Amino acid sequence: MVGYFIEGKWIWLPEQKGVVVIIVPLARERKARIWDKRSIGVGKLPGKNTKTAVVNITRRRTMTKADRIAELLLVISNKSGRIKKLKLECGKQAIQICVLNKRIVELENDIIIMNDKCVKTRRGLEQENRLLRIDLREALEYCIGDDIEGATKSLEEALK
Repeated sequence: MVGYFIEGKWIWLPEQKGVVVIIVPLARERKARIWDKRSIGVGKLPGKNTKTAVVNITRRRTMTKADRIAELLLVISNKSGRIKKLKLECGKQAIQICVLNKRIVELENDIIIMNDKCVKTRRGLEQENRLLRIDLREALEYCIGDDIEGATKSLEEALK
């Protein structure tokens, strides 16, 4: 189980090989913590020997359509929950979040295109060029209604 501490409450999701995406409006939550239930340290910065990461993204004063999309906080976890790099560009039609070998390629027409480059299996590392498409408008409707669990379920279905 992977735990997400969002808006003062925990959301536990079953651990899976794919990617888990949770979208939260940044107006209500500035920080989100993500770590594996097996991790010992809590609140540490992303490092080599830790599975904990704290994500903090600042807002702009003027909000445009692109900023409204960029206002959403996307937390992506791989199986170990270790985040290597996170980058969000406000004001541009691009959200790039790197989690080890997983990367969101681009944001086009409110659809996230994710390229899962490398998948670890029992035999080792295997290359994949699978593209995952997630509709942000449907997730936005859930977020506006303060139904984060509903948004999580809809994104889980989109990832299947």
